[in-house]
Amino acid sequence: MDQLAAIRAAGAAPVDIRALFAAEPDRLATLSADACGLHLDLSRLALPLPVLGQLLAALRAADLPGWRARLLDGGVVNPSENPGRLDVVTRLVKLNSFPAATAAEAFRPLVASFGYIEAVPDTNTLIITDTVENVARIETIARSLDTGGAQDVYTIPVRFADAGEVAMAVQAVLGVPQGATGPQLSVDPRANMILLRSDAATHETVLRIVADLDVKGSRQASTTPQTVVYRLRFADATSLANILRGLVGQGGEVSNPVALALTDPTAPTTAAAAETDPTAVQQPQVQLYTPPPQGTAPPGEAITIEPVIETHAVVVRAKSSVQAEIAALIHNLDQRRPQVLIEAAIVE
Repeated sequence: MDQLAAIRAAGAAPVDIRALFAAEPDRLATLSADACGLHLDLSRLALPLPVLGQLLAALRAADLPGWRARLLDGGVVNPSENPGRLDVVTRLVKLNSFPAATAAEAFRPLVASFGYIEAVPDTNTLIITDTVENVARIETIARSLDTGGAQDVYTIPVRFADAGEVAMAVQAVLGVPQGATGPQLSVDPRANMILLRSDAATHETVLRIVADLDVKGSRQASTTPQTVVYRLRFADATSLANILRGLVGQGGEVSNPVALALTDPTAPTTAAAAETDPTAVQQPQVQLYTPPPQGTAPPGEAITIEPVIETHAVVVRAKSSVQAEIAALIHNLDQRRPQVLIEAAIVE
């Protein structure tokens, strides 16, 4: 108070504005500013620059920035008013993690008929107008719901295990449903990475769980189907697709022109020849069993294999374990055919 009194006494004497501008050449640049299309000019205040500097220092010593922050947060900055419990006041309640829009919908039935409550989503703040007693009650409930700290987005790389399986295990261990107040998990399968939106404490917990699950060893194949395009160099796309379909139990038809040329559709089968010619010797029919790939999915798990003739490729949609077996088969089948060069000379 003594400092403020001294400042007040120093500025009480009449001051000539023209004399201030003459004694302080940089007064206009120091006490003016432009922002948001507005021009602020305090240079015509009848206070010398040293007195204004002392006044600002005194305000900072009185914690002016802190009082301003408390005012914006809805706190009481003028307790001398001492409003009664039935007096109507307006408070700003800033929430950290609980959505203000959800809180406004939940608290609206608690507000009096003459009161008002609204959410400001951009700052996650509640504006409440009601009696002092009711505002305090609503603010207490809001603070009890807003227990989580500020949330952030974290990336957690997974080196050895499957990120999708680890994320499912982490969500089950946390036991918190995904939503505005709980941690949110997402997976980037390309980078085998977990994306987490939560507070710092939950992030530390998830890191420990992932470290325990991400052990070195064979990665468990994901059950999510994957679509892979296999480019061919030598094999026929349609014929290779039919071969793969047959191996995975989907059947296939001969479509290669060479194979079709070797098959005579008019030739009778062995059984038909035996019926028409009793003297014909019926050869025993031998059925060879070709085991399917080890990664072939059991019935109910669809595997799609389609040829793309235009780009000479085969498109396969299956889970990763099946894709590994099919990729090995395609590599072994897509080989250059032996060719013979025949040179002929015609002599007359």
